[in-house]
Order: sequence, then C-alpha cells, then structure tokens
Amino acid sequence: MDGATPVGIRLRRSILEHDAYTVRLADHSFAVLATARPSNVRRWVSTTRWLHGRRLHRGRLVAGLGVQWTPTFRTLDGKTPAPATLQLCVGHRCLVFHLAQAYAIPEALRRFLADQRVTFVGSGSAYDCRILWDHFGLRVSRGRELRAMAGMGNASMEDMADRFLGYPGVSKSWNVAVSAWDAPRLSMDQVEYAAVDAYLAFRLGVHLCLYNDGPEYLGHSEAELDDGEEVLGEDDWYDEDYGYGCDMDDDVEEVLGEDDWDDEDYGYGCDMDDDRDEVRGEDDWYEQDYGCDMDVDGEEVLGEDDWYGQGNGLPYGC
Repeated sequence: MDGATPVGIRLRRSILEHDAYTVRLADHSFAVLATARPSNVRRWVSTTRWLHGRRLHRGRLVAGLGVQWTPTFRTLDGKTPAPATLQLCVGHRCLVFHLAQAYAIPEALRRFLADQRVTFVGSGSAYDCRILWDHFGLRVSRGRELRAMAGMGNASMEDMADRFLGYPGVSKSWNVAVSAWDAPRLSMDQVEYAAVDAYLAFRLGVHLCLYNDGPEYLGHSEAELDDGEEVLGEDDWYDEDYGYGCDMDDDVEEVLGEDDWDDEDYGYGCDMDDDRDEVRGEDDWYEQDYGCDMDVDGEEVLGEDDWYGQGNGLPYGC
C-alpha cells in the first residue's frame, strides 16, 4: 500500500529458551524477547521495574498490553478461548510470553500485572483482561481501553496509530492473526505481529494520557538530551526519545518498591518474595552466589538479550 508505514523484524539471537529480535516501525526500533520460560519473564519484569523505578514509584508507568489466541471453530460452551500469548511493552523493550507453551506463571508477572501503579493499555483490553483471569488467574488491576481514551468507538489499532502517532497503513496480517498461536514455537511473523500490537498500545497510551490531561508521562524534549547528566542528574539514565524511566536512584527502595527485595547482601534488581525458591530455581540467572548482580554497567548484568543501545549504534535503548 502506498504511504504505508514500514515494519520490519530482524532476529538477533535464537537459543532453546528464547528468541531475541529487533523490530523497526517507521523510524523507531525496539527490542523484543519471545519466550515460554518463566525465568526469562521474571527477569524481563524485574529489569523493567528497575529501569522505570521512579515512574513506577510515582504511579506514572504505562505499559502496552495485548493477548493472542488460536481461533477455534468449535463451540466453547460460553467459555472464553485460552490466551496463547501475552505481550507487554514498556519503552523500547517488549516481551512476548508464549503462555501456550509455558509450564508456569512467574509470581513476578502476577505482581506486576496487579500493581495499581502501572496503567496497562490496549485495544479490547477488557476482554484481554477477562481471559487472562479466566484461564491463568492473572489479574490486571489497572487496565484502560485505548478506544475509550481516544473517543473513537470501535476504531482499530491501525486507525488510532494513523491519527495520533502519524503511522498510516500499519499492516497487521489477517493470516497471522488467525494462525496457530499455540504452536511449539512462535514464528517470526507472529512475534512481529504481537510485538507491534504491544508497542503501538504503549505509544498510544502515553500519547493519550497526555492528550487527556493525564499525568506527565513524557520527559524532556529530544533537544535537551544531548547532555543527559545536566537534564536528569548524575544518578539517572534517560531514553533518547521519550524520557520515561531508565531511572536509577541511590535509594533502592524507591527504585524497586516495597514488594521487591533490596537486601544489600544480595544486591538488587530481581523481584523476590520471602520464598527464595521462587527466584533461586535452576532456571534463573545468576552472576554471583546471591542471585543477580545489578551494577550500573547493566550491559554485563542484563546480557545482550535485554540491553540494547550500548555501543552498537542502534537508535534505542538507554
């Protein structure tokens, strides 16, 4: 279609437990982690909470949310279809959790979705939240419908992206939409579809919160970002496009919140309940004997799957 917004995807890394991609939408790129492994999801959530700790603490964090399921042509006797994926996007980092192939739901994800300081936005969000609860007991405490925020009735995500973000003709393939989302592994086309859905939801949510005189989610202008320390202070990190998150305070409790562990003997950066077994299972990542190191040089700690934009010339990341 002439004038359509270009969308592309590139595989960065593929191993048994996850696939890492770069997705480009027009002039913006973002990182996508597609996985069915709970430990990878736990790490993504923990990293998100850490990067955006200040905005989370203030109740100003927006996350794009979407759900995909495999269409069925048999009667469900009034039951809702089981979600096959849950996709989340905050900033330039997106997660596609393959629920259909996951053996467990990490507690960190349950707490994140139930956190009333986070506003989860999406198209058809009420239905998405309902089926997440029906099938997995996942409660989204603060969900908002983008179409209601935009005052556009039954408008599609593509229509809203065109009107508010200036992205005309974003293509979302019907064949991909009705494909087998419960397959053993998601295809590249499926990951692109799910990730773009969550990313657009996030971008629209941030825009509409401002448009509707909501909290100030955006930070400084791009021109102010040349000298990040002057704008943000030496303890902060900053996203080059929006100014949401990537906050790192000396006050660990503010960054992680009272629900997270911040014992100095263990470092910080991972969600953890009193039940240490939740985090210290064999599937978890560790740098030391005590769980996860969270040093300022996050590249070493987070690994190439989570950290983007450090020395690779890509126009996203922190």
